Amino acid sequence: LVVMNCSKISVIYILLFLSSYTVSSQNIRIDSLNRIIESIQNETEKINAYTDFAEKYFRSNPDIAKTYALKALDLAKEIKYIEGEVHAYQYLVNIYLLVSEFDKAQTYAKKALNLSKKIKDKSFLATSYHFMALYYHEINNYTEAIKYYHLSEEINKKIKNFPKLAGNYANLGSSYTSLGQNEKGLGYYIKAVQAYEKSKDEQSLAIVYNNL
Repeated sequence: LVVMNCSKISVIYILLFLSSYTVSSQNIRIDSLNRIIESIQNETEKINAYTDFAEKYFRSNPDIAKTYALKALDLAKEIKYIEGEVHAYQYLVNIYLLVSEFDKAQTYAKKALNLSKKIKDKSFLATSYHFMALYYHEINNYTEAIKYYHLSEEINKKIKNFPKLAGNYANLGSSYTSLGQNEKGLGYYIKAVQAYEKSKDEQSLAIVYNNL
């Protein structure tokens, strides 16, 4: 997410503020971070800042990430910023999948998908299909996961979002392999490797190679 103008300075300051900590995530002073974010005047940029930090913490501290995602969601609803609302829902899906609260993950995935259909920018819809697929993947319903991965793949091909398309391929490889369709799974893994090599995403490339 891109935060523009004076708010960009604020977000950079927050990142520097966080990097100075050597203690665990649980000891981060949330109130201090909130005060810094609250200093951002533009509400759209404030929502973007909240979702940036939801992304930053969703693995290391899901509770902190959820706090930020919910703040983003509440403010986005208040000012009718649909794109911000969709982003917040998507981060909440990530968080609830991580902590295995699958019913909540499904609820937010559906909300993200429904709202994304109202946005002209089709990248939102592609990502929401992908999150719905991730939900089905995590509950081992690989057939449904494949359906939604393919829907995401189709859009990413049309809009030429190649990094996201690589992610579609990698997850399709995993899903087909989980169904015992190893040859088909391998084909998608190879597509993912080729796509990640083009985008020079070495971290994702290493993950795919690990699955081969």
